[in-house]
Amino acid sequence: MEQHEVFSTIVQSKNVPNNIAQTAQQLLQTWGCRRNTETEVDLASYAVCALFTASVIHRNEKSQESSQVVGIPTLSDLLDTGNVHIKRFFERMGRLQSDHSFHQSVKPALKATMQKYCVTSALYHKFQQLMKRIFIQDPDSPLASEVASSEVNQGQPNRKHICWTLFLLAKGSLQQAANELVMTLHLLICCIEYTVKLSPAFLLQEPFNSAHYSQETEDAILQALCEEMGCRDDMADVVSVGEACLVPILSAIPRERLNQGLEGLPELEFLQEQYDHIYRQAGDIDERLFLDSSSHLFVQKAPTSEPPSRPDTENEHSSTTAMTPVKRAINSVQSLKSLLSTASDAPSSPLTKYFKNCSQDPSVSINQRVVALKDAYVHHFKRVMGSPSAAVARSRFQIGVRLYYRVMEAMLRREEERLSTKDFSSLLLSDPFHKSLLACALEVVNVTYEYSPNEFSSMPGNASRLLFPWILNVFSLKAYDFGKVLESFVKDEPKLTQEAKKHLQSIETRIVESMAWQATSPLHDLIKTAGTTLHIASPGSISTRTNGLNAPRTTAADMYLSPIRPTPQAPNSSEATPPPTTLTSPLARPPQQPQGVGPYPSPQPSNIPMSPRKTRSVSLNMFLNKVQQLAYSRLDRLCGMLTVSKDLMKFIWTCVEYCVTNKTELLKNRHLDQIVMSCIYAICKVTENELKFKDIVNAYRSLPHAEATTYRNVDIDGTKEDSIIMFYNKVFMPVMKGYILQFQPKNQQTPTASPVPSRSSAVSQASPGFMVGPNLYISPMKESPFKSPHPVKEFSFGSPSQLTPRKRTHYSFGEGPGSSEKLREINERMKQASMDSGSNTRSSTSKRLKFEDEDVSTSSTSQDEIDCPITNGSSSSNGVSSTNGHMTSQSASDEPMSTQPLPPSMQRRVAMMTSDIQASLSPAESDDKK
Repeated sequence: MEQHEVFSTIVQSKNVPNNIAQTAQQLLQTWGCRRNTETEVDLASYAVCALFTASVIHRNEKSQESSQVVGIPTLSDLLDTGNVHIKRFFERMGRLQSDHSFHQSVKPALKATMQKYCVTSALYHKFQQLMKRIFIQDPDSPLASEVASSEVNQGQPNRKHICWTLFLLAKGSLQQAANELVMTLHLLICCIEYTVKLSPAFLLQEPFNSAHYSQETEDAILQALCEEMGCRDDMADVVSVGEACLVPILSAIPRERLNQGLEGLPELEFLQEQYDHIYRQAGDIDERLFLDSSSHLFVQKAPTSEPPSRPDTENEHSSTTAMTPVKRAINSVQSLKSLLSTASDAPSSPLTKYFKNCSQDPSVSINQRVVALKDAYVHHFKRVMGSPSAAVARSRFQIGVRLYYRVMEAMLRREEERLSTKDFSSLLLSDPFHKSLLACALEVVNVTYEYSPNEFSSMPGNASRLLFPWILNVFSLKAYDFGKVLESFVKDEPKLTQEAKKHLQSIETRIVESMAWQATSPLHDLIKTAGTTLHIASPGSISTRTNGLNAPRTTAADMYLSPIRPTPQAPNSSEATPPPTTLTSPLARPPQQPQGVGPYPSPQPSNIPMSPRKTRSVSLNMFLNKVQQLAYSRLDRLCGMLTVSKDLMKFIWTCVEYCVTNKTELLKNRHLDQIVMSCIYAICKVTENELKFKDIVNAYRSLPHAEATTYRNVDIDGTKEDSIIMFYNKVFMPVMKGYILQFQPKNQQTPTASPVPSRSSAVSQASPGFMVGPNLYISPMKESPFKSPHPVKEFSFGSPSQLTPRKRTHYSFGEGPGSSEKLREINERMKQASMDSGSNTRSSTSKRLKFEDEDVSTSSTSQDEIDCPITNGSSSSNGVSSTNGHMTSQSASDEPMSTQPLPPSMQRRVAMMTSDIQASLSPAESDDKK
């Protein structure tokens, strides 16, 4: 079937208005979907995407009145007519968005629809479980179906349908909060409680039966439901949401529309009429279809093949893997509340002592500021989420204030230990510091409550309007000032959840790459005043210890109170060079250091005069250091995908570093990645290794964070935007041409190669490992210092480079610097294990390592490949693929494995593995030689 036939069938079936059909037809032509080069399902998905996009555009242009949206198809209509699954629709739209420009109203609508589907799908799954748990008769059983059919014939519709439709109707009053999992879950609990209260007790299972007769409290059923859901501590929030959203809906139901045969439950027809109006206005998905198990909404998950669990870890395995989106959201909230269980809404006694020890007591100003910011927070919260959310806003602000005081106390305690002083007047009287600290605490609270599942990797993430940068507008903060507190916040509150830490990391990345470079940012004035003074220590001068104990630490006081100090003058020099700056962020991804020597001229001192370096600022140096770390990380990934040599990459990095430290005006109102891509193209062209800009952009598009606006909408002169090619020709080259020409091969004096940024020294970032289970980590393969110049003829636990590619194993046992005596000790122990394996009896060890033979042709990669992003859509934490690393089973003890005896079961496994590999080693090597 041709594309036109598929499109016409959908248009005619749903009587799509001509203006929408014409807009959709133009989109299909723009997308180049006229040829039937794909399957009919894909042809239909293109047609559905075009009609949905056209419908969103026309809805946005109208005033949303009922008479004006009549005839405009909804997404559910299109999916049903085109027989397209919603998952396929989201995947297709995600790809189209990355390849083409869309109307400004389409992206927010698509995000909201995707998030609405994910949230509703997760809630319906939990709703089904609760209904089975509450009512004696399983609503999905044949008997229950007969009862439901009988009830319908008697004018008594199924309670399950009434409860779910009532919830959908009440959810519409939450506005933006309707796509927030935690708040909608609380509303669902209220709707279930209402239904259970109006149901006969003999239909209920325990403990709901007993709660139905309970005379102790009116909230007995609600308490039982919260206990069942594991959110008893959220009772107050549940009640607030119910009073704000459910009670008004119930009060508006006419008395004659209450079904007296079902103890006063509303009539299903009335609820459906009300919801249908909301659904047609929104134009997205009909959430009532979940009740019918719609084939276009339900995701059929194929059974996954998991390795057999051991008896001693079966319960542990099930507890760590069975984490539904609802359970995860509840656990996140409970973790935050547990963290603040001992905190209060007012400063603690130790914190009050710090206030009193100041030369000027800041208590009054801090309290007044908190009150003023609370009013601003609640006001803006209500504007986004609607008036019913005022109580929720006050509750969340209260949690944020507790975290604010807790982290402030930890910061001052660390400052006292570092500086041996108790007077922190300057810091505690700083308005930007307090605003930023409270804003960061509230951001942690918001991201905890705003969790929303996303089942589609091709689509953007959380679409909540309460997350960063929303808080900047609420508190009138600049992104650059807010970014100063992020590092100290993570250091001084190490018990934050991983989701919160990752969110703060993403915020810091956004600030460093673009937001701090906005035209209104104070960064530009600071650079003009202080000068570009960042110096980065050479890699050899940096401690390589991974525990971070020797690394310098920057505190909030350094960031907010660092003056612009004159650079100390060196003897016999008119102007001294500032000492190397090695300050790093615990949130920054540690880049890889380039190696190798190529055919290019040796770097020589540059002829370009450098800017005078007379002053320095700790906060500015710290920020520019982060900029360089991020720029190098992005450059390393792009060069890996473009197969740029390490030697050429050194020149490109030198150019990028020069832009960041000496030509910061190029970054004003622009994105750091735009500078990186321009430098790649310029250096490759001038060194006669020319790359097409198209290839660079295509490689950039495959990065996980890439957005089309980065290379399509680049600021040209402050008033006009154009493509990155126009930026390169009109802005970048006129500024950088003289410097770039120095990299020509015929030039005998090229600019001095810039050192790479230092690795992050934080404990959490010392090794980019990814925890996949208790005491089990995945991390990139490291080159062992124990490398033999001769090929290994027999099996040993040596370096991965000593094994043939066919037989390389991905297990590393405590690999690290050591002596040859330790290696001999390990080899002797392995030999002893081989001799004693026959006499060993079966051991009942509760923990043991698993040896699994992997196909090295698919899992063995070099370090360069590991550092590159995954382009097939699958990724893992820290950008490390589980197939590109080696796994290390690590015990709770930090002692090296060589000092601990091997358990008998492991000795047997090692002996068996040794004999097998020795038997097959010769053929493998012969294959390799061939």
